[in-house]
Amino acid sequence: MASLRVAPIRVGDAGRFDAELDEHHWLGHRMVGETMRYAAVDASGEWVALVGFASPALSCGPRDRFIGWSPEVQMRRLRFIASNQRFCILPAGRRKNTASAVMSRTLRRLSADWVEAWGHRVLLVETFVDPSRHLGTCYGASSFLRLGETAGFGRRSGRYVAHGQIKDVYVRALHRRSTEVLSATFDHPLLADPRSSLSVAQIDFNTADLSSLIERIEQITDPRDRRGVRHDFGSTLVLIACATLAGNKSLVALSEWCDSSSQEVLARLGARISPSTGLRIPPSYATIRRATMAVDADEFDRIVNTWAAQQADRRGRTRVVGDATTNGTAPMEDEDDTTDPGSTGSNPDDQGSNVGADLVGVAVDGKAVRGAKREDGTQVQLLAALRHDTGMVIGQANVENDKTNEIVAFPALIEPLDLTGRVVTADAMHTQKNAAGLVAGKGGHFVFGVKE
Repeated sequence: MASLRVAPIRVGDAGRFDAELDEHHWLGHRMVGETMRYAAVDASGEWVALVGFASPALSCGPRDRFIGWSPEVQMRRLRFIASNQRFCILPAGRRKNTASAVMSRTLRRLSADWVEAWGHRVLLVETFVDPSRHLGTCYGASSFLRLGETAGFGRRSGRYVAHGQIKDVYVRALHRRSTEVLSATFDHPLLADPRSSLSVAQIDFNTADLSSLIERIEQITDPRDRRGVRHDFGSTLVLIACATLAGNKSLVALSEWCDSSSQEVLARLGARISPSTGLRIPPSYATIRRATMAVDADEFDRIVNTWAAQQADRRGRTRVVGDATTNGTAPMEDEDDTTDPGSTGSNPDDQGSNVGADLVGVAVDGKAVRGAKREDGTQVQLLAALRHDTGMVIGQANVENDKTNEIVAFPALIEPLDLTGRVVTADAMHTQKNAAGLVAGKGGHFVFGVKE
């Protein structure tokens, strides 16, 4: 089996894929929705097996109970499940262990291929086995879990019709936290588009201490006229903060994030209850715009960035090397920890190589905010502090019109930060005694560039 290779079917070979299945009486109804087709090839280049995946069943009792999600969450996250609808071993591959070898190799690459084709990961694979025709042995050998049986209904023209063909339901998790992520109240960072650079800086709100964020934001004074106010100022700012930390930048994106939030998320963040329907109502685009214009930007920014930095520290403290679960953003399956717990300090000659191993880098750099201008027409400039490990901004300071004033903004940026156990990196502009003294006074270390 070492020579067996599994690869996605090219567009030009899709017809051959369907023809092979049809020849072996496997075609039936066509695969619909998001699909992936694979061919297993032996050393001679001959097809030995065909595997097809498509969109999952809209409703499946054993699967839905296994995941434990609500109907509202289920409809939003079904796309992160793939259904194995085709699995045919061709005559050239009918030998011992071929089926389990093909399936294991296919599942190993399925999520990455799905990202390339459809822009999102697959966290769970389901399949249905007719016990009158198959025992499902290859699925058991590929670590699938049998959950139970279907009810014998099929969806026809928008209705469920009894067909009497009861099948066994099998599922296979592609990530160690699949069910937890799929059923969580908030969207986990694993559900974000992995091709976007925004995903590295996101926070898992399911494990974050949201109560502390809400408590701090509610202390901000509401400057709005009380007449006609429907949405609480604090809850609106909390929604804006969470939407921003989820990677949204524009007011439109913030509004869309709020609109797409589930009732459970809106309840957790204190959104307004409609007196007529009893449902939680997110603030509209206009309300979000007015709130962002009314709030003290520096105060709001300081609260959100300080809280985000504390969550990152909390995640780092609770991470256990080698443990299956972590508090915060879970690493992907291919991000294995290669640290040898017994190596640190075991050899006195090697201790020097571990100096500073626990330090966290904080990059300080100034950037122009695209699309943002002041009243005098100049572009908004910000000096930001960003953690090297998480890509998270933990502090920002406004820079006046001339970019050379980054030097003046540096103390305002560093002052509220806890730099214990951290190394501040900055360009040559900040290579000054005052900047170095400020960082050292906050308990941190520094690496500054020097020119000429």
